[in-house]
Amino acid sequence: MKKFFSGILKGFIFSIVGIVAFMWLFSVLFPRAYNVLEGKVLGIEADSVITVVQNKDTLAIAKPKEKKELPKLSERSVKLEHENGCYIIPTKVNGIPMKMTLDTGASHLTLSIVEYEFLRKQKLIEESSVQEGECTIANGEKVKCYFTKISELTIGDISLKDVECDIMEQQDAPVLLGMNVLKKLGNFYIDYNNNLLTFKD
Repeated sequence: MKKFFSGILKGFIFSIVGIVAFMWLFSVLFPRAYNVLEGKVLGIEADSVITVVQNKDTLAIAKPKEKKELPKLSERSVKLEHENGCYIIPTKVNGIPMKMTLDTGASHLTLSIVEYEFLRKQKLIEESSVQEGECTIANGEKVKCYFTKISELTIGDISLKDVECDIMEQQDAPVLLGMNVLKKLGNFYIDYNNNLLTFKD
């Protein structure tokens, strides 16, 4: 019985020695393949294994795997006010705070003659830059109006330069933030639950 167990033990030892000798010989002859195999055992991907030879010994060292991050879209939001079924957006026209009605049906930023006269008196709009023209209002009627450019329009932390603007002769004409501004700001959507206008760059 002792001889039986002794034979099994010797066979086991010879098997271990044989495996170790084979792995050593394999690592010497095929270091890269050995490192990949060792990496698989350690749970390291093949692309993350670096072969390092030091004092004739080959080591498998894992390098940090680079993560490829998708580019994130930048989002900026502006708080809206909801009044009488319209969304009002706070802005600054050449530094002067001014509330405008958000109107995707309006082609241009629109001021009434009242806002224009105030800006002109403050020397924030050059009278020489104003040109007479014709505008089409919501009901399709063509009316006399004036065209100019706003040097700077600020919405939240967004600043736009040289924005085209229509000036209506009517004193009670609404101040509108139209599509020419929204197009400059890129894609946008309205969060109706939180009254937010969000732009995506």
